[in-house]
Amino acid sequence: MAPPKKGGGLHLSKVEAAAIAIVAIIAIAGIAYVGTSSKKTNYFGVTITVQIYGAIDNSTGPGVCCTIPASYDPYNFTVPVGTHLTLKVENTDNVTHGLAVPNWNLDTGPLKPNATAVLTLTASTAGNYTYDEPSVDCGGTGCDVGQALTGWFLVTGS
Repeated sequence: MAPPKKGGGLHLSKVEAAAIAIVAIIAIAGIAYVGTSSKKTNYFGVTITVQIYGAIDNSTGPGVCCTIPASYDPYNFTVPVGTHLTLKVENTDNVTHGLAVPNWNLDTGPLKPNATAVLTLTASTAGNYTYDEPSVDCGGTGCDVGQALTGWFLVTGS
């Protein structure tokens, strides 16, 4: 195609002009729709699987144990305000454990080895919230020595 002559304009057919106008209208409508949608909702919510791993015994003799303590995986995560949150808690250790979210008064109770529990909540307020293992969930004094069964989640937004 030869460059336009000086002083000449860009000539579009009616079909080309109509196509450009339609694309422009769709783009403007999309921007207006996104701009007016203030609350983002997730109908199905978010499911986080939290696994409880037992201590890794790498002992060198009697009384030496657990170079890697029992822990939660993941030990932290982030969700936006308003999220319907499901915590699927799986005890993959060979001893009883549990998980509690004190700010929501939720607790799996004691979970025997290979057991699973489900906790649900709506993350309605922004903030940092902890989850941990109450001593009653691991049999009181039967908890793993030096275990790291604590975690947190961040609820973001307003």
